[in-house]
Amino acid sequence: MLLLGWSLAVGGVSVALGADVSLAASEEAEASHRGTEAQRRSVPSDDGAPAGDSREPTARGAPDAVPADAASEVSARTPSSSLDLVSEGDFAWWTGDRPRARRLYRAAIRAAVAERREAKARGVDPLVQTRAAEARARLRSILLGNNFSPLVHQGRLFKALDACPTNVPDCVVTEAELALFLPPMLGGDPTMVGPMLAGLETGPAQARKVAAGGDPALLRAGEDAPDAPPRPDLDGMGRGMLATSQRLPANPGTSVWAFGLGGAPGLGMAASLAYGTPDAFGKAWRFDGTLAGDSRGGGIVSGALRGPRLGGGASVSRLVVDDWRSGGRESVRLEAVRAFASGTAVRRGVTSVEVGIDARTERDDPAGSWLRVAGPTVALTVGGGARIVPHADMRHDAGGGVAEGTPPRLAPSGAS
Repeated sequence: MLLLGWSLAVGGVSVALGADVSLAASEEAEASHRGTEAQRRSVPSDDGAPAGDSREPTARGAPDAVPADAASEVSARTPSSSLDLVSEGDFAWWTGDRPRARRLYRAAIRAAVAERREAKARGVDPLVQTRAAEARARLRSILLGNNFSPLVHQGRLFKALDACPTNVPDCVVTEAELALFLPPMLGGDPTMVGPMLAGLETGPAQARKVAAGGDPALLRAGEDAPDAPPRPDLDGMGRGMLATSQRLPANPGTSVWAFGLGGAPGLGMAASLAYGTPDAFGKAWRFDGTLAGDSRGGGIVSGALRGPRLGGGASVSRLVVDDWRSGGRESVRLEAVRAFASGTAVRRGVTSVEVGIDARTERDDPAGSWLRVAGPTVALTVGGGARIVPHADMRHDAGGGVAEGTPPRLAPSGAS
């Protein structure tokens, strides 16, 4: 429990600070996308309202009618720039640019807060879409973040969603995203997306239905023609599906920060900081790093990077141990420098054989000479960290599974 407490205290602060880091460096890059999205949203839909901002009444759990005057007021509003940022982030995520998607989601959170502050300063009601945008961005930041992201975003996510009226389509779509993205243990259930969005036929709503297993034809203007043009009111999620033929984007997993503190009488204190991510550089590469030290002068710095077939790493360490063979206590320093590399020679399912080389240089006396050794390595791995999860690929509806992270692809309903 002591280690957990330290982990929460230190890691939580680092994540909270990181969540508010300025995105000035990416502001210019995002500006052009905001304009593109705003122009796309201005395309009229069948009822004359701006695309992606339908006035069709719906609600969480049970439909809730939208008064005519309220619908007219919402129709006259311009789209929220924070919602546009989420949309562009979704397109980046679906097309594989996860680093850009993360930046856009963080920018969307900042934009939503800024829009509400600006509206409050002018004495006007802020757009309810800012609440939906913030909730969507925080949900995605949890999915693509690290093990402390829920501490930073979860409470604010539900606070934003609670302030989002149940008679606003964008809010209902956001509510349905919880059923789409959350795991079953947290209440997620993709089969509920269709009923929750029943009667709502905006582009964003149709995209969520397709992501949950609906007919991909819903993304096109002429649903009866597979070669019909895309709906003009699609948001980034729908456009990303059409660009990649994937219902859901690839998500290698979240990063993990860990902090440890320990000690014992006569041995001193030790602390460690470890970081691991399954998506280094946004390439789905695995990286693990460790920084540790103790009060006796020992410590280790290590890092390892693993790609689809090749990997390698290095470490520098000093271990201080006690030698009692002489009848008294004598501290011995074991210093070592290690480097290794390996590659997958054979892979069959979740079983693989890896070959590589491992080189090590070490000594047990600061004034002594270094001992150098090197040699080949062979490793057999069964399981490989891959897990079988239920799939949603309509091309393979007859049971089975796919390795985690494999995105389900689009196909017409009933395809075999």
